[in-house]
Amino acid sequence: REALGLPREGRIIGALGRLVPIKGHRSLIEAFASLSARFPDVYLAIVGDGREMDKLKALAARLGVSDRVFMPGFRENAASYVKAFDVFAMPSRVEGLGLALLEGMAGGLPVVASNIPAMLPLIEGAHGIAVPPGDVGALAAALEKYLKLDSKALQDAGAQSYRYVLENHGLDKFRAEYLGLIEGFLDRPD
Repeated sequence: REALGLPREGRIIGALGRLVPIKGHRSLIEAFASLSARFPDVYLAIVGDGREMDKLKALAARLGVSDRVFMPGFRENAASYVKAFDVFAMPSRVEGLGLALLEGMAGGLPVVASNIPAMLPLIEGAHGIAVPPGDVGALAAALEKYLKLDSKALQDAGAQSYRYVLENHGLDKFRAEYLGLIEGFLDRPD
């Protein structure tokens, strides 16, 4: 948290990604702002850089939460900062694989993400919460569900994410599947 300039105490909702419209950070800030009065010890951190930085900062200021929204910019090895968060959010409007979502899960965090086709199986597998892209109310409700949990229950939810990614997207599984693919090609008749 110190490396990102985040408060030591309180809970952090975190996100990683380029600051571009398709990543849905605007919805995330709006959802956070709607929860901020009920959760005064919760903060939002969005690690990444992009053309929307100034607009997102202005939105946080307009919504009165700029003192609780941290946007530290681009960081090398951004996934290594996931441990600073308590909940991982990925409100993308469009996404391919959703690598950042897997990074949040690998960090042992409960996840809230858009129910777009590429990410829905990951969210469901990790027992996370899927929300419609751009639906600020649903995003706020999902975040609130995690924020209401006590520390132990929140850690248990994160542990589910971690187990899922380890069992289904770990390096050993990838190697085995890749080897199977190669062997399948080698075994094919000419």
